[in-house]
Amino acid sequence: MRRAAWMLGVTLPSIAKSRHPPSMKFVLIWCLLVIVSIALVECQCPAGSATSSGVCTACAAGKYRGTAMDGFLKDRIPFITSLARDWNPTTGVFDSKCAEQACAGNTGSRFAGTVTTGSVSGNLAGAPVIFVGGTASTQMRWGAGAVPNSFSICSITRYSGSAQKRILTGYALNGAGVSDWDSSKDWLQGHSNSLTGVFYTHNGWNGGTNILTPNTGWVVACWRNTNTAGSITTTVNGNTVSTVPGAAATNSLGINSLPYAGEQSDWQFSRLYIWNSHLSNADFSSVTSILWASVTAVSDTTVGNVCVTCPPNSGSSSGSNSVADCYCNPGFEGTPGLCVACAAGFSKSSSGPGACTACEIMSQHFHIW
Repeated sequence: MRRAAWMLGVTLPSIAKSRHPPSMKFVLIWCLLVIVSIALVECQCPAGSATSSGVCTACAAGKYRGTAMDGFLKDRIPFITSLARDWNPTTGVFDSKCAEQACAGNTGSRFAGTVTTGSVSGNLAGAPVIFVGGTASTQMRWGAGAVPNSFSICSITRYSGSAQKRILTGYALNGAGVSDWDSSKDWLQGHSNSLTGVFYTHNGWNGGTNILTPNTGWVVACWRNTNTAGSITTTVNGNTVSTVPGAAATNSLGINSLPYAGEQSDWQFSRLYIWNSHLSNADFSSVTSILWASVTAVSDTTVGNVCVTCPPNSGSSSGSNSVADCYCNPGFEGTPGLCVACAAGFSKSSSGPGACTACEIMSQHFHIW
């Protein structure tokens, strides 16, 4: 308050020592000016920079100023993060980080079938969404312990074909480490039996009514198994679905991972975040809104006060302001999040959006004397 008053050329002591007490009208005007001055002092960092040790610093080369979700994660580090843009087709794993550091949990990998990648428009999204996907025979697994006993989970998935059963599902492992059926570990999030926006454990549904028609839209599903009565426990696309307290955790997490036929789907996957704790009411509401907004926005222009690393196989100049400023590295083509290595016989010597080109065959002329 002293600093704000000083900026106006007035101090609290000068008012207090005045021979004539200030009128109520003067006090109200003074208070309004103080509020305005404080608002002016608390400005955001310039584009392409973020706060580091209390000082606005330009994002380093290879990084960019992150989105609102990146800012949210900075102080609420997940146990697991899996992003389609971080999919590594060579190793068959998600190379995702949890708020710029290695995740404590397994970030997920291909277990069976062919994984497809790309970006798709429509399906409730305001802009193309990067995805990894597959058919009913394609399996992903995050393995045992992926869903902690106390969990908060947000996922973005959709049906992509005629096979429409479960997508994210719990499963059990037998003594040999093989996928097995155990009713006490039954668990699913987001999709089941052509329904969207549904959640289930062996002790009941936490939202069992279809949300979307048609049912192929992106489902932003968030769930926390808090036991606090009246607290929101499940949300879909920014809306509350259930306040039913409590839900049992599963043993292992996967896509199309149940050991018997009839519960698999054609699917596409965009993101997964898992926390090994219950997010607060405010944080749970915030992450639901942030993720849904990121899907429906024509471009995700919301910014977070944090610099984050460009997607795999891409880089950026210092002071970059969004992922759009990242570019594919030499030897890779595509767009950030979908930068792939040049095929055999092709090359790309520079960074940027250019495509790989066919290698030139050097011709030699031999002279016979």
